[in-house]
Amino acid sequence: MSGRQTKILHEQAERYGIPFGGRTISLPEVAKGLHDFLAANKHKLAAADEPIDPLLNGPPTEALERLRLANAQIAELELARRHGALVEREAVRTGLSQIAGILRSAGDSLQRQFGPEAHIILEEALGDATAMMEKLFSNDDRSD
Repeated sequence: MSGRQTKILHEQAERYGIPFGGRTISLPEVAKGLHDFLAANKHKLAAADEPIDPLLNGPPTEALERLRLANAQIAELELARRHGALVEREAVRTGLSQIAGILRSAGDSLQRQFGPEAHIILEEALGDATAMMEKLFSNDDRSD
């Protein structure tokens, strides 16, 4: 009925466990075997239905390799973010600014207790820390 060679049918019956390789064939058993095969392989078969990105499926070129590398780097960064190993710049900047505010309040206490010199030393250190933070977290990607 299938128009396939007997040898092919026997190989498929053995490989996929569908009972059509014998001398007689029971269509209800073949139908059940097909459904069992489909159920057992539903994930593999569903993955075959997913569209293939034509930009990623082609002969190797320098541009294609750069695109593949960029996609891999994006995936790695997303994974690191999900695992908590990657923090947004703005979150770090906000946290450091809040810490600086706390230290400035401490500087006011130092000034009242030890005089203006103690406050000046702390303010200069906080100014240096702020400048360093701006350099580290600026949107300029220069590494100077």
